[in-house]
Amino acid sequence: MGRSAEQSSVKGAKQAAVLAGGCFLMSALIGVLLNTSSLFIAHIRAEYAFSMTRAASYNTVKALSAAFIGAWCSSLFFRVDKKRFFVCAELLNVLAFLLLLTGADTPLWYVSAAIMGPFASLSGVSIPYVLSRSFPEKPGTASGIAMAFGGVAGAVFSALAGGLVERMGWRDTLAVFCAVSIALCAAGIYLVFYKGGWKDEASGAPEHSSWHRRGFEREYDREGQSHFRNVRSFILVSVMLSGSTVIMQLIYNLGLFAQSIGLSAAQAASLNSMIMVGNIFGKLIFGRLCDRLSVWKAFALSSAAIGASLSGLAFHGAGMPLLMASAAVYGTAYALGTVGLSRSCAAAYGTAGQKRFTGYHVGIVNAVGAAASVGAGALYDRSGSFRGLLVMAAASVMLIMICSLILERGRKRA
Repeated sequence: MGRSAEQSSVKGAKQAAVLAGGCFLMSALIGVLLNTSSLFIAHIRAEYAFSMTRAASYNTVKALSAAFIGAWCSSLFFRVDKKRFFVCAELLNVLAFLLLLTGADTPLWYVSAAIMGPFASLSGVSIPYVLSRSFPEKPGTASGIAMAFGGVAGAVFSALAGGLVERMGWRDTLAVFCAVSIALCAAGIYLVFYKGGWKDEASGAPEHSSWHRRGFEREYDREGQSHFRNVRSFILVSVMLSGSTVIMQLIYNLGLFAQSIGLSAAQAASLNSMIMVGNIFGKLIFGRLCDRLSVWKAFALSSAAIGASLSGLAFHGAGMPLLMASAAVYGTAYALGTVGLSRSCAAAYGTAGQKRFTGYHVGIVNAVGAAASVGAGALYDRSGSFRGLLVMAAASVMLIMICSLILERGRKRA
């Protein structure tokens, strides 16, 4: 009895270390820099006075890079040493943002976008996978907690950014944020790989096989064929994940959206903080729904909430309280492209299939994101408003709901 309790205590301590490390890694790779990037882009645009199309081209290059490089990197993650992978990812992440210090009138503007591109997808694949190895019983909940910390960091640093930029300028503020990101990543790597005792499959660590205990994810048979792995499921999952990246375009351009409706820099920072609040709680709720209900029900319920929030953003003239509340709900969209990416691939293809097909979905999603980014910029320059992007987001919400309900019906029949 005593030995069993001791083993359980050691296991719990290691799980806690891995979970904390995942939270730090998510904060470093996504929260501190990527989730505040729209604020920095808005300040750069204000300083250099370039068009919305040029600003959107930064996101376009990011999406193209994610499509062509991110898919390969996602597949590479499953084959290399995970500790070294995270070290290299953080160094490149910081480099991408430091290149913004050179301004927007050099080719380094686009080099920065190309380097930055894959990180959102990579974090949505790598961190949930690491956590699923340590939390086989509740991978969705653990992933939701870690992913939420990206939102926590985003909310905190978005709130800090407004005041710091006014006092220090955007360049010095960005340099400080990069230093904080490096410190958080170092802490995360230490907790996961040293305190948590995490091991790669290649080192002999057993592969957990209990991703599918709830019955809504299908096990692979000896030939590696999943009940859900067919053309229809691949198309439906692709449409759902692609819809999520279209919805995210409004968040990526949040600083410009705030400027277009006449908000001050402080109000824009507050709006971004509310988006991050939705990011935090949305991931926690989404991950819990995946474990308690099913991945497809989680997508359906989350997309319904996002759709409702679009009306508040569209009718922003009603005042800041409605705008802030709508932004908080809309921020739950982060869950679809982060926790949703890993969980939908695991649900559709199983553990083995996830490693094979995740890269394809990353490529498809980011190719759609590149097209959506171009479309968002063109629509704004032609109309002078974000009305077109709001319509694109509403259409994407409807597609996600339809696809998730079809997949849910297939799950019940299986």
